[in-house]
This record gives sequence, C-alpha cells and structure tokens, in this order.
Amino acid sequence: MSDFIPPEDYIHLFGAAKAPGWFPGLQPGFVRLGEKLDATRDESGYGPASVAHALAREPWDGRQQMVLWALLRALLRQPGSLPMFAPEIVEGCSWGRVDAMWVIQYTPAQPETVHLILAAVESVPPEDRPVLAATVAGLRELTGDPGVHARLDAIEKDIAGRPRPDDVLDPRLLDRIPEMRHLPIMELLSRCAVTKPERLPYWRRDNLRRAADGLHDAIRLLLMAVPGHLAEHGGFSHGEDVLRGLIMLELELPKKDLSPELRQPGLTALLADIIRAVDATRPRRGEKLANAAAEVLYYKKKAKGTVRQLVGEVTGKRLKARLEMVLEYM
Repeated sequence: MSDFIPPEDYIHLFGAAKAPGWFPGLQPGFVRLGEKLDATRDESGYGPASVAHALAREPWDGRQQMVLWALLRALLRQPGSLPMFAPEIVEGCSWGRVDAMWVIQYTPAQPETVHLILAAVESVPPEDRPVLAATVAGLRELTGDPGVHARLDAIEKDIAGRPRPDDVLDPRLLDRIPEMRHLPIMELLSRCAVTKPERLPYWRRDNLRRAADGLHDAIRLLLMAVPGHLAEHGGFSHGEDVLRGLIMLELELPKKDLSPELRQPGLTALLADIIRAVDATRPRRGEKLANAAAEVLYYKKKAKGTVRQLVGEVTGKRLKARLEMVLEYM
C-alpha cells in the first residue's frame, strides 16, 4: 500500500545499511513509535527506561508496535531486545492475523519469547489456529508456567474441535495443492460461501478483503486447480458455494497482491477456462461456478471479446444463455 514505508527507507534507524528481504514495510506511525522507544535505549539495549516507556502506553495504543520494533532488532541479531518480550509488556497485546503469523514464523522459540509467541497465537482467528498445533505443542515444552499451560490447554481444546480445509472443500481439489492445508485460510473459507452469482455487497467485500489479506496467492491457486479437477473428476463432493465465493471475491482483490508468477495469463483467461471446464463435464456439473465466472467477466474490462468467444464455444443451453445475457449488457 502507498501509505507504507518500505524497509530500505527506515533500515538506517537500526544502524544497518541494508534490510533483509523479509523485513516488512511499516506505516509512518509505527516508525515514529519505534523512534521514540529507541530514544530510551542505552548501551546495552532496551533497559528499565524502555520498559517503563512501553508500559506507559496501553497495548492497543502503541505498545504492541513497540514490541514488534524490538523484535525487528532481535531478528537483526542486535542484543538487548529481550526485556521488551517480558510477560508484563506482552500481556494484552494483539495483532492482526498477517502480523501475528509473521511473528510466529520469524520469532525464535525460546523461554524468553514464549509469551510473545503465545500472544501472537492468540491473535490469530480461532478458525485458523489448527495450522499452529505444532507451535502450541512446542511452547509447552519451553516453560513450566502453569498459567501459560492453562492458556495452551484452552487453545488445544479449541483446535481439536475446529473444521479443517477438507471439511469445506473437496479433498481431491486440495490434493492438487496440498500446501493449502497448512495455510491460515479457514477464516476466509468459513465466511466466503455464496448462494447467488451476484457481486458481493460493499460491507461483505470489506470483510472478506480483510480475511483474504496475505492469501491472494492461495485463492488464485485454488481457482487455477478447478479446471484440472473438473476434467478428472467431473464435479465436487462439496464446497461449490465456497469456490463460487472465491470467484466473486477475486473481482475485489488487487492484482498487485499476487506473486508475479501468478499474474499471467490473468483472471479473465482463468475464468474462461473454468467455464469451458464446466461445459465439458458429462453430465454437466459445476454450473454454479460457471455462472459466477460469467458474472465476474461482466465486470472485467476488455473481457467482451472473451465472452463473445465463449458464447460460440459452449454447448450447454443454460450456460450459453447466461453468457449471451452477459454479453448483451457489457
């Protein structure tokens, strides 16, 4: 986003010349909070003055950003960050799913970081915590704190009762992209099912865009797997409404959030492939997906030629009629 400062523009504040590739872009307010925190540092790093400075702010009013700023220093192998991960500082901190998953991925698991990682795990939406089962088990091995163990017990109990991707999508489709089972995508999948091929209302677009943050690649990979799945299996055991929701959501997600290798041949071509794959099934199944794809093509600039070509190709009467109506109003 344009309101984020790229790492190369603030890395000098850490006394470094170059930022690692995984260093995040940060909002200006985040950087300002970090600079104020660093003004309390002494020669050994963050000390009592830094702790007092952080505790003077509520977790939701800057303290959680200060914790992440200290984590960035720790990940640069700069000494003196551990005091900022103490239980009294981390208590009450909560991050969005993307930031929380980043913390879990990059923070070394050790006794001094248990409370930080646990706070990040608790920040992840409950629907997505099953992918963190190994992380939760690992935290238990690092501490004997009964309070921490009680929190871990509650998380593990909740994880045991949560649905998995195979519960909402055809497992044979997921077999084509098995890494999907290890991504925090369940919050999105549990919310995105639609029953009509209509553009999502504004309030739902916003909610699903937030749930899809950081997951555009996963959404595109799922949709790219649909034509091959239909060619092999002819239909879906379950999950068509979820896939239809993902098709409608693709219309609302910016192309720039995709990895470069997934941007071509483009959404218009992908939707056309889904329509052709549905039309080729015998008996014809998956028209829910084809209708959703046709609806999205209506809103795509420069897709009129593709729709006209599809009208001439498809053989299913209802699907052809749907495409003809889309073409008429484009």
